[in-house]
Amino acid sequence: MPALVQICIVIATLALVVMTVLLVAVLLQLRVATVQLTKTLHIGILQAEQLAQDCQVLLDEVRALAGPALEVWERMRILGARIEGVSTAVVDELESPLLSSVAVLRGLKTGARRFVELLMGRVMGSRTMKNGVSKHE
Repeated sequence: MPALVQICIVIATLALVVMTVLLVAVLLQLRVATVQLTKTLHIGILQAEQLAQDCQVLLDEVRALAGPALEVWERMRILGARIEGVSTAVVDELESPLLSSVAVLRGLKTGARRFVELLMGRVMGSRTMKNGVSKHE
């Protein structure tokens, strides 16, 4: 074999050895990175599982509170309707007598004022109207 071919074979062999060494180094770095990624993912998965458990506990507590809260809400709605009915009934029962009482009081006030005016007119001796006719002296 000529020397040039032998030199090329040696260079190719050395290149192959160098590429193999570099490939092994890259694979080792890849292995280290994979181990770190695996640890990080494991920690992330544990945290995600803990978060899921916490969310489940919170959801269970909300469900436990939702039932009684809805019952209280419904009872308050019913109570509000009853209070509305009672207040309407009270107003309906009191409105007419109160309006009548106010009318009677206004009539008494007007009558008393007119009575006092007529009485004062007689006591003072001033002219008064009697049935729309002036009394002249």
